[in-house]
Amino acid sequence: AAGTTKHSFTTTGYDLTGTLGVSGVVTANAGVVVDNITIDGTEIDLSSGDLTLDVAGDIVLDADGGDIKFTDGGTQFGRMTNNGTNLEVASVVSNSSLYLIPHGTGNIVAETDSFRISATEGESVELMLRTDEGDDNGDDWTITNSTSNTLTFNNDASGSAVAQITLTPNSTVASSTTAIAGNATIAGTLGVTGNLTTSAYNTFSVADNNTPLTLTSTDADANAGPFLDLWRNSSSPADS
Repeated sequence: AAGTTKHSFTTTGYDLTGTLGVSGVVTANAGVVVDNITIDGTEIDLSSGDLTLDVAGDIVLDADGGDIKFTDGGTQFGRMTNNGTNLEVASVVSNSSLYLIPHGTGNIVAETDSFRISATEGESVELMLRTDEGDDNGDDWTITNSTSNTLTFNNDASGSAVAQITLTPNSTVASSTTAIAGNATIAGTLGVTGNLTTSAYNTFSVADNNTPLTLTSTDADANAGPFLDLWRNSSSPADS
């Protein structure tokens, strides 16, 4: 009886029905097409749908050039780079952001003894702490290291970020300043080793009959002291 034809030569090539067993090397300089996957030269193209790599072991990406690039429609938007044994994860589109988004209440954990945020040349650096999706005034706290080297703690309670605390360094540490825009509440003891200067009226309040103000001198000489001076620093004399 006549058998079923499993192969035939046509004007465009060779057709085979069944399995082709090849013990040597198959060379296809014009590419190989498997279903809707085309392998040709340095590319593997999928004409439609998603491509799944499902392996029993690990997936190893070995790029001797040091870069693993991510593109969309031929346009690069990100890369991973081996920079002198350091791993760089970069967003390469101009002024684009890099998001790390855990699911739900999941966390981003950095197990390190140092965490550095560096600004580009001429730019300040800012760390934002946002609560409740930042949809209300006051939700955003920012810590800003400006190019003038001041460190500010800012809040947007007024609708825009306003400095609440400003730290200004000085090469002479004793000349550095800390400015608090609003009120400061101190539940314990306030120790001042330098001079205390105020520019507004001051009220000392106590909840019982304790002494609200005590002046103590640790000087051991025989001179009188300490002193409390009340004086008016003005070019206009006070009323008599």
